[in-house]
Amino acid sequence: MGLLKNNDNQRVANFTKETNESVNKHKSKSFAERGAIFIDDTDEHPVDFYAVQAIANCEVDISGCTLLDTFTDFPDFEIPVGCIVYISGSKIQFKTNSKAIVYLRSKQDPADNYPIA
Repeated sequence: MGLLKNNDNQRVANFTKETNESVNKHKSKSFAERGAIFIDDTDEHPVDFYAVQAIANCEVDISGCTLLDTFTDFPDFEIPVGCIVYISGSKIQFKTNSKAIVYLRSKQDPADNYPIA
């Protein structure tokens, strides 16, 4: 079979300032990049979020939520203990005795393509 020959058509990508910034930005992304809050009350919480994890009996009160426009005619719903529901919005509220962790969304997420009304 022999040695492989260099292919003149193959090129190695050069790192530029823009690619380095992009790489660093994506390396810093994590599940809870902007943090999370624990909620165990029935107050409305005006926070930009992208996910909710149930710690104990957890029921989302849709009447106190502002969700992305893609979530329309959504009923109140329960989240089983330990489960994570990926749902984005700018205000969330739970029913009595709910305990949840709400993961905060970074300012650039979900970006201009998904404005929150």
